[in-house]
Amino acid sequence: MVAIERKIVEAEIFTAIDEVNRKFNMSAEITTDFCPGNSLPSQILVTLMVRIGEKLGVVIPDNCYIFHDGKERKQLSIKEAVSKLLKMGKNGN
Repeated sequence: MVAIERKIVEAEIFTAIDEVNRKFNMSAEITTDFCPGNSLPSQILVTLMVRIGEKLGVVIPDNCYIFHDGKERKQLSIKEAVSKLLKMGKNGN
């Protein structure tokens, strides 16, 4: 489990998703309830996960895809992705 403030993680994920949204001229409204996996390809999201991990100084395990819940087979919102990262991520990078 990562010991980082939830708001910091949320802001970093939000910023990364919003940057891609603007770069590709997408018109998606980015809120904490936005599910990035419904709008962006997984290749982009995996790249963003690496960047987010580096910026936060967190190691996201290779078998952890923070934007999807494999058990429930659903895309996760930014809010849910934050929870998953906080639970699955490891300190130090």
